[in-house]
Amino acid sequence: MQPPRERTEKSSSRSSRSSSPQPTAPQNPPAPAKRSLDEGGDSFVRIATVARAHGLRGHVVVDIDSTMAELAVPGLAIRLEKTSGGCLDSKITSARASGSRMVWSVAMLGDRTAAEAWAGAAVLIDKAALPATGEDEYFDFELLGAAVFDSDGALIGTVREIVATGANDVLVAHGPCGEILIPATRVAIIDVDRVGQRIVVDARALVYQDEREGS
Repeated sequence: MQPPRERTEKSSSRSSRSSSPQPTAPQNPPAPAKRSLDEGGDSFVRIATVARAHGLRGHVVVDIDSTMAELAVPGLAIRLEKTSGGCLDSKITSARASGSRMVWSVAMLGDRTAAEAWAGAAVLIDKAALPATGEDEYFDFELLGAAVFDSDGALIGTVREIVATGANDVLVAHGPCGEILIPATRVAIIDVDRVGQRIVVDARALVYQDEREGS
């Protein structure tokens, strides 16, 4: 997550926290790409979205969660799922980077017409295909939707987005006081309960919307 994450200790497939003593939160955070959302019930997780067809042979351009890009290799089993309810279980047969996106060929999408039919579809994979996480590492989908509390137990908000910045990732929470930025560092984040989707933070390290507007 878009998890406590930080630039130094994270791999390309997951997020982690570092012990940086001076976390930073952006004054004007960039609009984040949608990060991996937990979808398809308990077994699947969303890693990408089909943007459009590419070429004439059924290839597709995908917007992929950067923490999941290393998983997109030939042979990976995927599920394409439309918002309308249509679903296709298939696999990647080739994959290459294209700027911040990727271009895939997908089994059963043999021509441009077939590829165009799945534009906008979510790309899901089985959670069993995810690599193991190390200490203080979290996949984005484990933090999106988590309830955020301060060390006294007061509810601050719910994590809605995760923004990658040059210094450290930032969790964006929404609550009674509006939008709150939570630097993804050990200084700001005290504890993460994956199962309970609960995050405990040090309120002194947070940046509130009214503080940014007044700066």
